[in-house]
Amino acid sequence: MPVIIGIVSSVITALLSSLISRIIGALGFGMIAFSGCNFAMKLLQDKVSSNLSSLPVAIVSILAMAGVGQCLSILFSALVIRTTLAGMDSAGNLIQSKWKGFKA
Repeated sequence: MPVIIGIVSSVITALLSSLISRIIGALGFGMIAFSGCNFAMKLLQDKVSSNLSSLPVAIVSILAMAGVGQCLSILFSALVIRTTLAGMDSAGNLIQSKWKGFKA
């Protein structure tokens, strides 16, 4: 009986250590990817906002009536969704890396 308990405990330990290392690896990659995308989106939003705020008031009001604010919101939302879906497979799991180099 002690032999069976020893075998079962070693199998459970091996499975849990593999599972825990995979979870930590996926969370680490996800956090780094999220931080990088979040930083890039904030930088882009700040750049667009600063450029729009430097325009004259009459042009800003015309752009507001034309719906440029909603357009920018839709574009930024689409970029966030695209980066999220690019980091997932069809089952909804995070992909470790999809880097294929720069495309010419």
